[in-house]
Amino acid sequence: MYDTLIMVKPGVSFTADELGSVLIDVTRRRSRTLERDGNVFRIATGSALLVFIWSDAPHVLEESERIAEQFEVETQGCQTRIEMTGNDPDLELYYDCVLIDETLRATDKFVVFDTQAGRQRFHFDMNDVPPVLVEDFATLLSLMEQGELLVEWQVRCDIGPEWIGGGRKIQFSLNRRRLAESPVRSQLMEALLRVVDIPESSADALIMGEGEITHERDSLILDYDWNEGIPYWDTRAQDSGTVVLMAASRQP
Repeated sequence: MYDTLIMVKPGVSFTADELGSVLIDVTRRRSRTLERDGNVFRIATGSALLVFIWSDAPHVLEESERIAEQFEVETQGCQTRIEMTGNDPDLELYYDCVLIDETLRATDKFVVFDTQAGRQRFHFDMNDVPPVLVEDFATLLSLMEQGELLVEWQVRCDIGPEWIGGGRKIQFSLNRRRLAESPVRSQLMEALLRVVDIPESSADALIMGEGEITHERDSLILDYDWNEGIPYWDTRAQDSGTVVLMAASRQP
């Protein structure tokens, strides 16, 4: 369920020892056990297992080029990567994964590719890319034929391990660019909040969710999942589903 390729950007160095340092820090904070065998790292607890494999083998560059061509993601020239896999039926290591992901992203050294979804993962790191303005639904549907319409959200409690100040943040993105404020975006937001319970605030939890919006017949369909837990401890609630978001013909 954690099948991800964390590709080191061209011209950037990130060694197996640097990866080990990140994992040691997270596992100490989470009271987990970390095992290392060469360039392979394992985190285990209960029935859960999370594995990281650092590799700069010759096939990495070849596969980076193939991924870039097939999925139109920014992996050209990547010669080193971290392969993350795992088995975690009860999401015992979910927030460990979140912490590791946030720590690695903060270095700005990686392109993260979700092998299950077949797309680059951005989360909330698109703010340096100019937004795309979509002023009507006809334009939205046309652009959706060329790229994915995604939504991600976070609801944070007021005080967390690495932040002060909570609240809700929801991000729509189209073809890897966030949607600018517009009546279309506002209607997507209203529809999302009608079909998925995303609270404005949380007393003690971190809620993280994501979804893909597709056009099927006369409707926009949302395929989503979310998790809630005490940051960054084990998940205490989760949900997923596929629902009709709104009529595709609706006009702002």
